[in-house]
Amino acid sequence: MTSLMKISIAIIIMAIMVSNSFAQENTKKYDHKIGPGFDHIELYDKDSEERIEVFPQSDSTLAYIAKQGEKWVAVIGDSIGGEYDKIEQLRAYDKHYHYFAQKGKKWIVVSDGVESIEFDRLFEYMPKYDYSTERFAYAGKVNGKWTVYINDLPESGYDKILEWSISFSDDGTRYAYAAQKDGDWYVIVNGVPGPAFKEIQLMSNDGLFTNWDQKIVYAGKRDKWHLVLENEIGPEHENILHWNIDAQYESPYVGENTFSIHPNSGRKAYRITNKNSTKFHAVIDGEISPEYKMNLRPIFFSHDGEHHSYVAEQTSWSQGWLSDKWKMSYDKAYMISDGVMGEQYKRITNPRFLPGDTLPTYGAAKGNKFWLFSNGNVSEEYEGWIEGSPYYNENIDVDVPGSQRIACGVKKDGDWYALIDGELSVSYDQIYKIVFSPDGKRYAYAAKRDKREFVVSNGMPGMDYKEVFNPFFNETGNLMVYQAKVDKKQLWVINETPNPIFTNIYKIQFSRENDHYIYWAQNELKWVAVCDGIPSQEYDEGFGIPQISPDGEHYAYAVKIGDKYSVVIDGEIGPEFSSLYSPQMSPDGSIVVYGAVHEGKWCMVTVEL
Repeated sequence: MTSLMKISIAIIIMAIMVSNSFAQENTKKYDHKIGPGFDHIELYDKDSEERIEVFPQSDSTLAYIAKQGEKWVAVIGDSIGGEYDKIEQLRAYDKHYHYFAQKGKKWIVVSDGVESIEFDRLFEYMPKYDYSTERFAYAGKVNGKWTVYINDLPESGYDKILEWSISFSDDGTRYAYAAQKDGDWYVIVNGVPGPAFKEIQLMSNDGLFTNWDQKIVYAGKRDKWHLVLENEIGPEHENILHWNIDAQYESPYVGENTFSIHPNSGRKAYRITNKNSTKFHAVIDGEISPEYKMNLRPIFFSHDGEHHSYVAEQTSWSQGWLSDKWKMSYDKAYMISDGVMGEQYKRITNPRFLPGDTLPTYGAAKGNKFWLFSNGNVSEEYEGWIEGSPYYNENIDVDVPGSQRIACGVKKDGDWYALIDGELSVSYDQIYKIVFSPDGKRYAYAAKRDKREFVVSNGMPGMDYKEVFNPFFNETGNLMVYQAKVDKKQLWVINETPNPIFTNIYKIQFSRENDHYIYWAQNELKWVAVCDGIPSQEYDEGFGIPQISPDGEHYAYAVKIGDKYSVVIDGEIGPEFSSLYSPQMSPDGSIVVYGAVHEGKWCMVTVEL
C-alpha cells in the first residue's frame, strides 16, 4: 500500500471520527449588528504590518480609533469620545481606558473620558500600568519641564526623564523613574530622589526593578560608573555593560538583561569593560574576575545560587564581496564556571544549570567536532551538530532533578542521531530541530532516510512523506503538529493523523482550553477553512487569521464570494459587504467583531455568540 493510499484511508477515518465536531454548520442564525459609520477605522498598523487589537481588555468590551472628516475619535463600548486631530496609544487595564490625543500643537491624555492638562510632548509607549493597584503612569513636557504623572497626579518637574525608565514594582507598592535636574540625574522612588549622578543607564528592559526580587538597580556615572542597588553605591568601574534598546538588535547578547540576581541567595552579577570595550570582567558579589580580551556573555546562576557560569568569546564580522550584509563568525570561546576557565573551543552555547546540578549544561564545537557537557560530564565526540542544540523543555520543577530534559541533533560515523537525555536514537540520513511538549513528556523531530522524510515522536517514526516541516506541540501539549508534502501538495498532520491534502495550507490556530483547531487551505484557485479536519465549502478567497474561541465551540473567518465580502461564523455566512477587515473574537469567545463598509461608511459589525 502506497503512502498516498494510507493517507487517504486515514483522512476518511478521521472524517468519520469528527463528523459531530463543532466544525459542522451551526443552525443558529446570528445577528450582525452594524455600528456607527466613519470615514476610516484604524484596524491595521502599516508600520508593523499587523492588525490592531480591538479588545485591549480581557473581557468583551470593544475599543477602537476612527476618523470622521479631519478628526479622530476613540470608540469604547457604545461611547464615542471627543474629536481630536490625532489619537495614539489606546490602552486599557481593569476596565479603565487611556489614550493620547493631539489638539493643534498640544497633546493631552484622556483617562476614562477625562482630559488631562495640555502638554507640549508626551513619551511614546505609555502609559505604564500597575495592575495590582490600578495605577498608571506617563510623562509629559510643559514649558520646557518634564513631569511624571501617577493616575494624572503630577510629580515634581525635571529637565529630562529617561525613556523606558518609568516602572512599577510587581506588588504595586513602589514606582520609579530616572530624571535630570540642573545637570544631575536621580532615580526617583515613590517621589523621593536618590543619590545624584552625571548619567544613569538601565540594567534591564523591564525598567528599574529586578525581575526576581523587585529591587531597584541601575548604573550611575560620576567620574566613573557604579552599580547602584537600592541606593547602595557599588565600586567604580570604567564602564558597566547596561541595557541598550538599540544594541539588542545588533547583537544576540548585548541587549539582554545585564544584571543577574539570584532570587533566594541574593547573589549578584554584572559585567564591566574598559572605555573602548576591548577588555571585560565579570563582577560576582563584588569580586572582579580576571581580565578577558573578549566579550563576556550574560552570567547564569545555578538553581541553589551557589554556582555561576558565563561564556567568554571572540567573534568577528565580515561582509560578502557582492553583498552589503554583514555576517558574524565565531573565533574562539571559553566556559568559565565558578571562576575556572575551561578549554578553548570555537563556539560554546549559553550555559544552563539543570535542577540539582553544580556545573552547567552546554554544547561546545571545535571545527566540525561537537561535545555536550552536563554537570561536569562530557559526551563522546561527534562529527557535527544541528544549529540550536542543545534543546530543553521549558516547564520544569526546580526541586526535582531530572525534570529538565536535554536534546541535541548530532552526527556520528556519517549518520545523524537524536541525542535525548544522553541516549542516542537510531541513525538517520538527516534530522532537524528537536522540540519538547510544554510538560516535557513528549518530544518530536523531523528526520530523513532514503530520500523520504517523517516525524519521530517519543522514538516512534511516523508516516513517510516527500517532505515534512517544523513539528511542534500545541499549548496543551496534547497535539503534535507538522506540515507535510505529498507530490506538490500539502497537508497538516495532527498526532500522526493526516488532514486533507490541498494545494496550499496556512498557519493553524488552536483553541486555548482544548485541542480544537482551524486553518486556511487552498485548492487551486478556491479557498476552504478546515475546522478539526473538516473542510468548509469553497470560497473565491479567504483572508485574515481565522478565529477560534477558547473553548473551541465557535469559529469565524472572512471570505470573498464573487465581488462581495462576508464573515462566516460557525459555518453561517453573514451579510455581504463591498469591503471588510477580517474578524476578531473577544478573549472570552462571546463576541465576534469586524470592520466593514456599509452605505459608504466604515462600521464595526458586532455579533454576539
